[in-house]
Amino acid sequence: MPFFYSFFDFITNGFKFLGNSNWAFLGLSIVSVLIILYTRKKSKMQFNFLDTIFFSFSILFLATLFMRQAPYGFIEYSTLFSGYFLYKFFQIKKIKIPNIAVNLFYLVNILSIIHFYISDFDRLYGLTNFNQTLTTYPNFWALIMGIVLILNLQNKKYFLTLITSISFFLTLSKTSILSLFIVILFLIFFSFKKKNFTVIFKNLGVLFIGMILSLGLLNAKSLDSFVEERLSNNSIAAQNSFNQRFIFFKQSFQMFKDFPIFGVGPGNFKSLQPAYAKEFYVLSDHPHNIVLKILSENGLLITLVTIFAGFIYLLLNFQNPINPFFLSVVFILGQSQFDYNLNFALSVIICSFLLAKSTSLKLKNYKFSNKFFNILLIQFIIVIMISSIDLLNSKINNREFLFLENGNNPNLSIKYPKFWKFNPSKFSDLSPFDNLDLHLDFASFNNSNYNSLLEDIIRKTKINYNFLILDDEIPYALKLACIYDLKTEFKDLKLAYTKELGKLNLNHAKQKYENTYCN
Repeated sequence: MPFFYSFFDFITNGFKFLGNSNWAFLGLSIVSVLIILYTRKKSKMQFNFLDTIFFSFSILFLATLFMRQAPYGFIEYSTLFSGYFLYKFFQIKKIKIPNIAVNLFYLVNILSIIHFYISDFDRLYGLTNFNQTLTTYPNFWALIMGIVLILNLQNKKYFLTLITSISFFLTLSKTSILSLFIVILFLIFFSFKKKNFTVIFKNLGVLFIGMILSLGLLNAKSLDSFVEERLSNNSIAAQNSFNQRFIFFKQSFQMFKDFPIFGVGPGNFKSLQPAYAKEFYVLSDHPHNIVLKILSENGLLITLVTIFAGFIYLLLNFQNPINPFFLSVVFILGQSQFDYNLNFALSVIICSFLLAKSTSLKLKNYKFSNKFFNILLIQFIIVIMISSIDLLNSKINNREFLFLENGNNPNLSIKYPKFWKFNPSKFSDLSPFDNLDLHLDFASFNNSNYNSLLEDIIRKTKINYNFLILDDEIPYALKLACIYDLKTEFKDLKLAYTKELGKLNLNHAKQKYENTYCN
């Protein structure tokens, strides 16, 4: 079915583009400026107390950008403004989702579930093509499905609840499941004071059926032991993922202690990680905790302003705590305590819409509201221009700012001393298992390090089939064995990997790697 495969390739690429793509953020920035110019007169009329807080927030955010400890940050700054102007737009314009979009959602969800069942994947990654060459983000898919579930729990679209819940549970996103459970408890508690809890309880019944069906699908694929180990944190992969979070927390808090006022700069957690790596080095774009991200990257002042704005937001929703838009925001914040999916362009659009729908604050215009709004608009246009240059420069000099030693660029090493402390020759010592793709780019050509490294990987793989398979690290280990001409390690690693793939009934992947050779 070439057309069917091509169609799924197309929507998978679209989903990835709206994911963690700098070009998507730049496009989003330009679109948000155009729509705010289109509604500029009404937007200025709506300028109120929360907008004044954001004005203060933007000035402080700009300060953190200029006090940054690594040469990044403009993309995150443009994302912040994009979200704000989209929030203003959604407050003014009533957006009605057309039926065709709802029907398309049904279709994509059903296709994703069918695809998961017939594929070799052990989790539902969302929109992932049938050739299994484009893998997307399971936690991000869980975020979207969780929001759809919460928005629908007070409606009578039970089939929507059913298929969405199956997709949601098949992602096996532990943080999302826990966050949804807390939101449901919150909803049940306050629903007894209302008269519409009958529909809510019917939806919760359908949600439970969806969970049972998803467990049935996992059992049919012989993944029940994998699910048990993942949810109970017994597998090596699950334990690694869990332990890494706390290492990120520790690193981010140390960054805050070193730079308490303005932080290390927007989006610069990843840039400074090498200087804070002690136990082992694992790359991450963020600390996997929204509070620690703001604290480490933007400092104490912005964190306090954010907490103040959040307190006002809670007060605004105090009279109607079961507002589905408010509950969706609570779900997102809950998931963001151990994950962070707000670093996607699509998340910015969704969150802006939810915040606009759950925030109603009617205050008189301030004396300087017109000037404030114009300053924000001019500020954002300048940021877009700088972001464009920053993005183009990073594409032209793709690896310029990654893991370079001091001698490569003395000027930048003086400007960003913390950022340049990492020595790539120590990479194999700091990263024994994770990020093997970066070993290919930055490791030295001394195969003695990789001889013992690959033997350790083979041993771990034989002990537990979950080790490294989920994060697709083994293929990089095979490439390393080829590059360093470690023929025995390549043979043993391939045999261990294919055997464990066979235990998981991942026959497509098993056949692929059985036919893999160094060439």
